[in-house]
Amino acid sequence: MQILYQIKNNGDEELDTLVEGNENSHTTIIFVHGFGTQKDESYGYFIDVAKALHSNYRTVRFDFSGYGKSQGKQVDVNYKKHAEDLKIILDWTKEKFGGKIYIIAQSMGCFVTAFLSPDG
Repeated sequence: MQILYQIKNNGDEELDTLVEGNENSHTTIIFVHGFGTQKDESYGYFIDVAKALHSNYRTVRFDFSGYGKSQGKQVDVNYKKHAEDLKIILDWTKEKFGGKIYIIAQSMGCFVTAFLSPDG
């Protein structure tokens, strides 16, 4: 399974979001990329990790606003906005798929995740 979604953030910008893996899984893993990259992460690192997880898990990779194929301008980027983007993706994932949700974050993505400090 590979489905591309455009999910609106609080600024009405579309976040380019890719859902892959086991569509029947009760567990979703969200990937949170670092500064200056996009949902594949540097050198396709997130692609490789997601492929290794596809048989057992659903994976969600997205571009923060201002990065990759998402709308927005990089000049408007800040950690608060990225934390809001991540919250939108988390809430959407909970609503659409339910089940357990885990996060794999890289570099700035770790800071954004900690800044948001999501429940559960």
